[in-house]
This record gives sequence, C-alpha cells and structure tokens, in this order.
Amino acid sequence: MKLVQAQIDELQKKIQATYESSLRSLAQQEGSLSKDIQRYEAELKRLPVAERDLARLMRLTKVNADIYTFLLQKHEEARIAKASTISNIKVVDPAIVADYPVSPQKRKNLMLGLIVGLMAGVGLCFFRDYLDDTLKDPEQVKRTLGMPLLAVIPFISIKDSNNAGTICHDSPRAPASEAFRSLRTGLHFCALKKEKKVTLVTSTFPGEGKSTIASNLAITLAQTGNKVLIVDCDLRRSTLHEKFGHQKGVGLTEVLAGDISAVQAIQGCKVENLHLLQAGPYPPNPAELLGSEGMARFLEEMREIYGHIIIDAPPVLAVTDAPLLTQISDLVILVLEAGRVPAKAALRTREMLLGAAAPVAGIVVSDRTANSSGYGYGYGYGYGYGYGYQADDEKKPWWRKFGAKKK
Repeated sequence: MKLVQAQIDELQKKIQATYESSLRSLAQQEGSLSKDIQRYEAELKRLPVAERDLARLMRLTKVNADIYTFLLQKHEEARIAKASTISNIKVVDPAIVADYPVSPQKRKNLMLGLIVGLMAGVGLCFFRDYLDDTLKDPEQVKRTLGMPLLAVIPFISIKDSNNAGTICHDSPRAPASEAFRSLRTGLHFCALKKEKKVTLVTSTFPGEGKSTIASNLAITLAQTGNKVLIVDCDLRRSTLHEKFGHQKGVGLTEVLAGDISAVQAIQGCKVENLHLLQAGPYPPNPAELLGSEGMARFLEEMREIYGHIIIDAPPVLAVTDAPLLTQISDLVILVLEAGRVPAKAALRTREMLLGAAAPVAGIVVSDRTANSSGYGYGYGYGYGYGYGYQADDEKKPWWRKFGAKKK
C-alpha cells in the first residue's frame, strides 16, 4: 500500500507539473496574440478614413455585382425555356364584342321575380284564409251562431288601454264608451217583457275581453241612476278587482261559505251607484259553490237591493261554472273575440248554453283590430250609415289631416 501510495503521489506531481507548464504556455500565447491585435489595431488606425470607406464600398459593390449576375443568368435561362415551348393553339378569328350583355337579363328577371312573388304571396294569403276557420267579423258570427248581435266593442286605443275596465267612466266620449252604451240599449230592448235584473257575461275562451265588457256594462247601467252590483264569479282567475283599482280581498267565497255577510264584502267604486263584490280567495270547489243554494239565496237577496246585477262568469268551454250560473240568471251575454274563436268552438259554446236552457240575450263581438277605431250608426262599429264620432283631430290618420276642411 505504501508503494502504491508513493506511485500515486508521483503521478499527481507529474500531472501538476504538466498542467502548470501548459498554463504557462497558454499564457505566453495569449500575451503574444494580444500584442499582435494591438499592433494590427494601431496599423488600422494609421490608415486614412477615406481608404477604409473605399474598402467597405468595394466589398458591397462586389457582393451586389455577384447577385445581379446570378439573377440575370436565371432570367435568361427562364426566357430561353419559355421560348423553347411550342404551343398548339392558333387564333383563327378575333372574338366579336357584343353590344349588349347576353346574360343576366336583369329587367326580365326582376319582372318575373316580382310577378312570381306577388302570385305566391296572394296564394299564401288565400291558403291561410282557407285554413283559418275563426269567426272574423260580426256578420259571420251572427250568421254562424244564429243569435242576435247586441253590439261590437271596437278597439281601445293605447291611450285608453290602461283604464279599459272603466273607460265608460274615465273616457265617456271614446268610441268604445259609445259602443257600451249601445250594448246597454240593446239589452233594454231585447227583453222588454221579462225581468232582467241578473245579467251574466261569459265567453268561449279566456282573454276575450269578458271582464272588461262586464265592468263597463255595469258602469253604463249605473250612469242611468240604477243601483248596480257587479259580482266576480270567476273563482279560478279573478281580475275584476284590478280593473276597478282595488286590492284583492274578501269576496264571494267568504259570503257563500258563511264567514262574512254580503254587506261586509261588497265594496264601493269610484262610479256612483256601482258596487263591487270580489271573488275572494280561490276555493278548491268553485263549481259546487256557484251551483249551491247559497248562491241562489244570495242573488235573491241582492235582487231586493239592486236594480241590476252583473255577473262576470268564467268561460264556457274552460270550466262548467258558467252553465251552472245561467240557471239563476235572467239574461246571458256571450262575448266572442273576432278573429280568435274557431267556428267549431263557438258552435260548441252555443250548444252548451242551449243545452242548459240559458236565456241567451245575444252576442257581443270584441273587435281588437285597430281598424275599428270609430263606430257606426247601428252596432257601435266602424260601418253603418256614415254617422261617426271622432273625439279629436289627433285620432285621424295622418294622411287624412291634409284633406280635412277647416270649419
């Protein structure tokens, strides 16, 4: 081990000596190169600036000349290759330029498109009209159902739509108010020889304007000096209290259940001689309550107090409440919205009312189209003998104002 260790020490010394000699040699070479660089830099600095710029420009000139020569050579090679290609196409005669374009024929295509579009549109309109079996106008309603037409309630403008339930009181000179007064007159003459204290207002479907017609009919009757009670008998979806601006509270349900008396439940309205009985909370058995003896006794009591009782009943086809209420009513008014109720549904409603032996006084057509903004001589509608009403000049269409004669 001592011998081996001595050999190792001797090798380490040799390696150390070799490393040190190499390091010294490299240091000497580095010093020599540094001296050469310094010498060359000193010689370069002694050269004039113009010669240095000339040398740089000569290098650039040589490089650009080589690039130009290379590109020129490639261009000539491409030109020779193009010229060596032989084409088999020959021009026999030059093309003749037309005075007018052959295609497209714009005028002809536009005319054909216009004619075909008009024909397709008219055909589509006739097809939709063929498929649409709704009752669109009062004459069609009267002819289909075979019932008297009491009135046609025209379109209520946006200005009066917020108070549509009381438009006869808030806007007495509006066309719709005159239509409701025509309805009042029609009811008066339709049953001259029978008692007509209890009038029931119903419809075929929900949302046909039944509650609005009932409330305004009650207002027109109250305006004649009669004491009127309007009863909300729609115990599933009551809206009558909203039309008179009341909060939902106690009503007919509590009266029929015996929780409160009718005097406590009946509320006054802003219209003189008019009182309101709300529907009250929704019961689980509306049909049983409306068809009970308590409902009949309640109406008999109210007959002694009020000159007219208007019942806002649910739609006929939706529930069975309306046919039950017809048994204790003197008159029944059927409300139909033009352009919404199919003929089959209207005939089914008629059959149900006749099957219940309902005393149907006639039909009131609710026309919500903007074309019926005026009213005529007979029906409170936009046709008749030319006797019309216009509340003010702003309600006229703008194109008619220019031709209006000043009075």
